[in-house]
Amino acid sequence: MPLLKRFVIERDIPGVQMMTQAELCGAAQTSNAAIEQLAGSVQ
Repeated sequence: MPLLKRFVIERDIPGVQMMTQAELCGAAQTSNAAIEQLAGSVQ
């Protein structure tokens, strides 16, 4: 089994400390949708 590389993607979200729980969930959903579009390329 080949060795898999791992990466962490960080992003700055201006005003994140002021976001509601619902807004944070929305940001997570947007990120997950972007990863879904790369299906097979990344996890």
